[in-house]
Amino acid sequence: MAETVNTNIPHFKVFPLQNARTAYQPTNIPLVFILRHAKDKSGSRYSDGVISSAEFLIEDAPASAKVAGIQNQGILVPALERYKITLTDTEIFSAEMDITALDFTSADDGSVIDFGAAKESDTFSYTTKAGETQGSVTYYPDAIYYDLSPFFIETVDLKPIGNYVFSWKLAYKERVLSPDNELFCIGQNDVFAKYNLEFNHPGDIHQYFTHTLDSVLFQGKTLDEDETFKFLRPMADILQDIFDESEFLKNLNHVDNIPGYIIPYLGNLLGWDLPYFNGADDNVRRRFIKNVRRLQELRGSKLVLRELFEIFGFTIDIINLQYSKDGEKFIGPNDENPDGENISLEEVVRADPGLINYTTDGFGQLDIPLLHRPTSDSKIIVEAWQVDSTSTLGAQLTSLSQDITPRRFLNS
Repeated sequence: MAETVNTNIPHFKVFPLQNARTAYQPTNIPLVFILRHAKDKSGSRYSDGVISSAEFLIEDAPASAKVAGIQNQGILVPALERYKITLTDTEIFSAEMDITALDFTSADDGSVIDFGAAKESDTFSYTTKAGETQGSVTYYPDAIYYDLSPFFIETVDLKPIGNYVFSWKLAYKERVLSPDNELFCIGQNDVFAKYNLEFNHPGDIHQYFTHTLDSVLFQGKTLDEDETFKFLRPMADILQDIFDESEFLKNLNHVDNIPGYIIPYLGNLLGWDLPYFNGADDNVRRRFIKNVRRLQELRGSKLVLRELFEIFGFTIDIINLQYSKDGEKFIGPNDENPDGENISLEEVVRADPGLINYTTDGFGQLDIPLLHRPTSDSKIIVEAWQVDSTSTLGAQLTSLSQDITPRRFLNS
């Protein structure tokens, strides 16, 4: 599972992505940016509440190779700006979404309502302007929504070396919020929202086709326009889907290699709920999954408590405390007790179903009284299959229980 998003501040909503490869095609991310606290309660915009700048770029490309020759001083090949788009004010304005004509779904009863009846936490269905995907978006009356899907980066000249990080970086004025997440003021400093997504370029199968097929099959055009590659691309896409699925399945049970959103799936298979709280990130959940089998084997012991807390980064001490006989206080080992009462670690407290004179057989309950508890009726109820003590099986169980050396238990 991805980490929890703080929806009280500006944040991204990513729509379903068909695949994460470029295939030498212009590439975009189906993404909506939700700029919170951009409007007052009447719906009027704050003058400084909008996006001040926006960039879409490939972070780790290209290499800064200088062009030879004195006449080319300072020129880089390939040009860095080829893999970065800086939006103009007009483009930023054009990215704003008009949601007033959309259908909304009530968070209370699931009914379909119009924009005028919508309130915070209701949702609306939206199809990105690039037309690829549809998704549900949460409505906030104070927000401006930006559709970033129409902006593409050319990848045909990008070196095919594997995975690249495509990144949106947006700047807006700092929001200062009150303790109850109401807008206190809009500051003067720019803060940045960033969204990264890794793409496979161009794709393992696409690269295999271009490297192994005879160059005479290609017509000298760039690969995004070449007719031969256009013919091969649908087949490459299908084979790439199969390849991606096989690679995914191959590593599915390797907790160190799988994406974070798959970790809860492994936890579910093992029957454990994973920790989700402040400080419990994917690395903590990976350590938890890797130690589940050992934790199950050690359940009920002090050691399992120590190891469980160590996974979360805590070192703990465990001390056994027992009730005094009057049930009024706790006594620890080596504690000085003014009443002269000491804790014995040698006394055996034992209740054996095989030595009790039951006269009926069948499934039933056995009450085992607990010593040194605040109330006289403290007990453990054990459910067991009981046999008639006068029967042959009863006699055998009695004999067996007398032959077994009983375990020692601490005072209850």
